Amino acid sequence: MNPDFEVDVAALRAAAEDARGLAKRVAADAGEVPAPVIVPRWATADAVVLATGEMGSFGAGIAAGIAATADQIVAAVVDYEDADGEAAARLRAAARPRTVA
Repeated sequence: MNPDFEVDVAALRAAAEDARGLAKRVAADAGEVPAPVIVPRWATADAVVLATGEMGSFGAGIAAGIAATADQIVAAVVDYEDADGEAAARLRAAARPRTVA
């Protein structure tokens, strides 16, 4: 077997967990967007309120994207492990001595 391609699945799983932790922190921070203080009432006050709400939504979207990336990393690791296991099984089967009846 030629080891041209090696995957450190433990490191990838750890990276996915780190990404999940980051996603949780970003989501928590996005949920804590402070309410704007509109004193005195300027002509732009409504726009400030709208922008503040949008920033919370934007942060939540970023958190969801990070979490989805973590899920994709884990799915890729699982697919790699499955493919690696199947290849190893084929190699073991090919290496078995065959008996002629």
